[in-house]
Amino acid sequence: MMLLGAEALLGWRTLILGETGKGKSVLLFRILSSLAESCDTKEITLIDMAPSRSWGVGGKLSEIGKIPEGVRYYTSWDVTPPRLVGRTAEEVLRLASKNRALLEPFVLNYLAEPTPVLMINDASIYSHVGDPCPLLKALGLAKTWIVTAYSGERLAEDKGASVTLAEKRFVNSLIEVADRIIRMG
Repeated sequence: MMLLGAEALLGWRTLILGETGKGKSVLLFRILSSLAESCDTKEITLIDMAPSRSWGVGGKLSEIGKIPEGVRYYTSWDVTPPRLVGRTAEEVLRLASKNRALLEPFVLNYLAEPTPVLMINDASIYSHVGDPCPLLKALGLAKTWIVTAYSGERLAEDKGASVTLAEKRFVNSLIEVADRIIRMG
């Protein structure tokens, strides 16, 4: 396992990939805690795109522990896992579009007021519909970014909505620009 100290992470683009339930969010929370001990928390933005643990997948960092004081924390408790909840392609797309509408303001807020450190929990959910470029642009503004993204087979079935293909393309674009990739599980 890599060092979680700030000195090992600052200035790097770190991508944490894996199947559901493999500890991506827990690792991100540990990294956040480590950074908060050694950095000015006002320099950290955390965009938590994950659905609540109540859905049986995902999990918000605030469900794991207390978000350190001073961290700019954006999240919506209305995010749903579209492939698990949607019964048809249309429903999957409607839920994915709703998620995107909930999350887009957080990305735009970061673009307007970037911080040196950007952390994103479950970035892949943002990529299901629409252009991922705003999020990629946000990542480009950060001196350090640490991002979790889904990469696996458990959620591959999207009822023909093509969100899985969009997600895989997005994750591949993150892989291309990441300095470090941590594969969980």
